[in-house]
Amino acid sequence: MKKYFLVSIFLLLSTMNCLSQNSLLFKDGKNYKATPILEFICDDYVYDNILKVQIAKTAKGGILKLAIKTSGTQVKISDKVLLILKNGAIIHCLDKNFNDATETESIAYYLLSNLEMLQLRNQNIENIRFRIIGKTLRFGSPIGHFTANNKDTNFSLDKNLKSKYDTVSEIKLLN
Repeated sequence: MKKYFLVSIFLLLSTMNCLSQNSLLFKDGKNYKATPILEFICDDYVYDNILKVQIAKTAKGGILKLAIKTSGTQVKISDKVLLILKNGAIIHCLDKNFNDATETESIAYYLLSNLEMLQLRNQNIENIRFRIIGKTLRFGSPIGHFTANNKDTNFSLDKNLKSKYDTVSEIKLLN
């Protein structure tokens, strides 16, 4: 009986871990099917150069989740975010003040309409323009506007290595 209980707990935890990798927990504890976390490179943000990007599908459109390491809760991702697509189109994401923070990371959520999700299903995201606001401390996170680029490495010696995320394919898998 004890073995059965332990195996059941293990299977439950394993299943939760697998499901949480491609799901996004949002307001009021709701889970949404989401893309894997895509790590865009942000060369001009000197505290940490990785912007974690995740997109989830909802009944009314989608949710864009942005997360970046910060020096504390006194700074956060806020204000308008621009998604610059491969064809040059720009999606303006307005701040609805859906934020979260830990001691080491700022997280912001932006709502996307059905039309914006349709655009994302047809064009790759090339860049994301975002702003970090708050009180900066000496040796802390910088504040200001930053651009994260759709590339998964800063450099590579292998020219055949995929250097960009295929955001279109990831978003199409959400349906």
